[in-house]
Amino acid sequence: MRYLSVESLRLMCALLNEQGIGSGALLEAAEVPVAALDDPTSCISGQSELAAIRLFRQLAASVPSLAVHIGRRYRLATFGSLGMAMLSAPTMADSLRTAMQYQKLSFSWLQFDLELGPDAVRVYLDATDVPLDLRDFLLCRDVAAACAMLRDLAGDEIRFTRANLNLSDIAQADDLADYLQCPLQIGGVRAYAEMPLALLSRVNRHHSVTAHALCLAACDAQWAAAQALAVSEQSRDASVRVASMLQRHPGRLLPHDEVASMLGASERTLRRRLAREGTTFRDVRERVLRAQAEQLLSATSLSVAAVAEQLGFADASTFCQAFRRWAGQTPSAFRRAAKPDELSYHVSSIN
Repeated sequence: MRYLSVESLRLMCALLNEQGIGSGALLEAAEVPVAALDDPTSCISGQSELAAIRLFRQLAASVPSLAVHIGRRYRLATFGSLGMAMLSAPTMADSLRTAMQYQKLSFSWLQFDLELGPDAVRVYLDATDVPLDLRDFLLCRDVAAACAMLRDLAGDEIRFTRANLNLSDIAQADDLADYLQCPLQIGGVRAYAEMPLALLSRVNRHHSVTAHALCLAACDAQWAAAQALAVSEQSRDASVRVASMLQRHPGRLLPHDEVASMLGASERTLRRRLAREGTTFRDVRERVLRAQAEQLLSATSLSVAAVAEQLGFADASTFCQAFRRWAGQTPSAFRRAAKPDELSYHVSSIN
């Protein structure tokens, strides 16, 4: 689990407030108090950050070119020690090297790689581990953010020479070409932004040996703290966290990819963590469903069809087949075997 500065959340809140939408719901979804936005030590979990981004997109859906609108606000100063380390590095090449080394300290959910050609350098953007529902939005947001940071480093006259984004929803890229001021192609196998190779040798205007060394040390300390938090979080059983998430959404048969996204992980990562515990997503979900089914069958007078509906099954027949697989008997047989003196009541009678 990643932990990030609340600065990214602050940017989203600021945009909502400027639009007259208000940011209270966003802070509530992220479980972050207002005072934390002004605390430079405050952090937010990756899971909460993704939840906040989803809600931000809903709340600000009426804002034109939202990905560019928010992306251009991610300036070097936004990234704290990492941004200052890039700004104070000797050359642009050193700035990019610093960004690559500490990219986990950024707010991006993408993975970045550099490829040097005869005349150009390409920055590849890999969105493999990004939740599918946020993939296009974050690709466009982060390309706009990279452009804003490039201009902080080298001046407004510097720009990418071309960019390519493999998007499913091209509407996410509205006004992006105008902001980048370079040709933008949609499609292809890999997403990238390209800049002149000669730019790497450019001396940074704000280079400082002392400041750069101090900022790199601060980045190391921040990374160590982030790893410690991640180790602490990962020590919690993944199966427990999955079960908890499923229990918080009764009546829905949540799929693997959706639960992984809610937990701030990719499907592959969640599958690997569950495998280390000797289980699978299907096993955990069925344990949760069985416990819920047995509770409803033994403690309520709901019909089998109503129990199936409560649990999110398409029909009673599908539920009965699943329950027989779990318990070795039908739901009706399980109910008959319950203690006769147990109190039964109808769930809908509870106020």
